[in-house]
Amino acid sequence: MSKKLSKSVLQMKFMKRTREKVEQEEEEEQGRAMYSSEITEKMLHGNSNIFIEPSYVICEGLIECGRFSFGGMDKDIERLMELEAQAKLALKEEDTREKQKEMTKDVNDEDMIKYYNSLMDTVGNKFNKHKRRRGNNGERFMKPNTSNERL
Repeated sequence: MSKKLSKSVLQMKFMKRTREKVEQEEEEEQGRAMYSSEITEKMLHGNSNIFIEPSYVICEGLIECGRFSFGGMDKDIERLMELEAQAKLALKEEDTREKQKEMTKDVNDEDMIKYYNSLMDTVGNKFNKHKRRRGNNGERFMKPNTSNERL
């Protein structure tokens, strides 16, 4: 345990931060004592999954309908919700159809086949040149002639 500072020392002007820290520790200690039976160790040392956002602006676009009903509690509102969902789906389908219309072929299939075949021939010729350079048996280097005969 650490030594506690007297009240007269904590009331001095330069001890303001220390006094606040000591008061906060005392409050935490009292809170733990009051709720020790209800708070588990996991609650004390676990990370919080709650994020505090000072503005509600991010929530504005989440819901367009002001009222909700679930499980048949208010059939009129549920019908309105269903109509809105259908309208959104129809707009989405219309957008996808427009995008598909915009995407057309720049090159027809026959031209693409001719281009692909010529490209494959060009690449094949490149590799054939390398094979010819290697020699007859596919060896990389020719063995030197060890016989005394000159060609």
